[in-house]
Amino acid sequence: MANDIISTARKAHIINEDDRIYGTFAEIGAGQEVARYFFQAGHASRTIAKTMSAYDMTFSDEIYGKALRYVSRERLNNMLDHEYKLLSERLSTDSRCFFTYANTVATDSHQEESTSHAWMGLRFQLSANGPVNEILIHVNLLDRMRLQQQEAVGILGVNLIYAAVYLTDSEDLIISSLMDNLYNDRVQIDFIHFSGEDLKHLSLQKAGLQMLAFKMSHSLIFSPNGEIKQSTDHLYGKSVVILRGTFAPITKTNLSILEKAEKAAQDFNQSGQPQCSILEFTIADLEDPDDQPFDDYLSRIETINASGHSVMVTNFPLFFQIKSYLRKCTKESISIVIGASLLEKILDESYYEPNKGGILNAFGKLFDHRSRFLVFPYKTADTCTTAKTFHPNKQLASLYNYLLENQRIVDILGCEDIDTSLLSSQVRDLMKNKDPNWKKYVPEAVCQLIENKKLFGYK
Repeated sequence: MANDIISTARKAHIINEDDRIYGTFAEIGAGQEVARYFFQAGHASRTIAKTMSAYDMTFSDEIYGKALRYVSRERLNNMLDHEYKLLSERLSTDSRCFFTYANTVATDSHQEESTSHAWMGLRFQLSANGPVNEILIHVNLLDRMRLQQQEAVGILGVNLIYAAVYLTDSEDLIISSLMDNLYNDRVQIDFIHFSGEDLKHLSLQKAGLQMLAFKMSHSLIFSPNGEIKQSTDHLYGKSVVILRGTFAPITKTNLSILEKAEKAAQDFNQSGQPQCSILEFTIADLEDPDDQPFDDYLSRIETINASGHSVMVTNFPLFFQIKSYLRKCTKESISIVIGASLLEKILDESYYEPNKGGILNAFGKLFDHRSRFLVFPYKTADTCTTAKTFHPNKQLASLYNYLLENQRIVDILGCEDIDTSLLSSQVRDLMKNKDPNWKKYVPEAVCQLIENKKLFGYK
């Protein structure tokens, strides 16, 4: 991240002093927290054509049209559409670079877990009469008090405008500057989107990985169409099946296991809600953001998407952390797919020592009444380990048996013909040794991508 952080007030002043930039602010929910910085910085008339806050829902609906939810991407897009159209029509002869900043925010003082969040975005030009570009973000507000949440919205909004105007040369510059004068325990950004001719050189995937590496976000979903999905919107009301792996590269075995797990999860999804399948890998093993192998992560995302699946990238090392995150996104059933070879690690108490409450607290979060493990067998030449044949340490045997008997840990049926011992590392070894047999284990679309782009060390 950038070492020389500019204060929020200074950023607003720099923008106000830039005669090229002129636009409007529309803010709903937390007050005009972003516009306030520009008014207080001085010379605001050089920058601000209009500010407004349509607080009353009837007025807001009349201006921007009705939306299913007021704090949503839909409402944000409606605000940007309306305000930018007015700006460009009324000042059509103006030679400055136009912008419209908008946010829609829900703030609340809370005692437990925060549900305060905001959608904010900027539609802008980088040259007079030039193409129109856009940056959208979704942020979860973690401060306990409403006034602190409003302050965070103001800082983040100024950071977003400053980054859009001056720092669009690279993803790193944009992402690092968004958190200037903020901390990760105040806000978490779980969605970002770029569009526009001037931003075509930017990669959403690289930007998302930067956010994860710097702990600005705990989890991001990358969809096959190349976009990042906002997790709550994407998973809301859906039953989730999630398979963790390395996927470097994704194999036919991974997809066969997922298919069997999807069938097993249908029995658990008693509400009949739509089912969403996700492949997940974690980057939590590397603590230093500068040491992150971003090219490897991008290769995994690209090849998983090529197989037609969404991929969730997280910085969660432990399964109960994934489950807790997913539970914030959906109330429906959650099926976590694991290999029987992982059961020993999952029941190793040493993994949970840093967490308050130890393994019992972790398992309490992991196994609610709508969550369970779906276990595929681990096979070797001599044995086949399943959930039912696995034997934990004596002190945890009763806990494990309870989970088995209450179907919180369930074997996936029909895996007899799947070589569940095949690992991605074995496929990479074949590629490294120029053995063409590696193609037998990888989906065809993924094979083509690996060959065309020379991914995972392929030569």
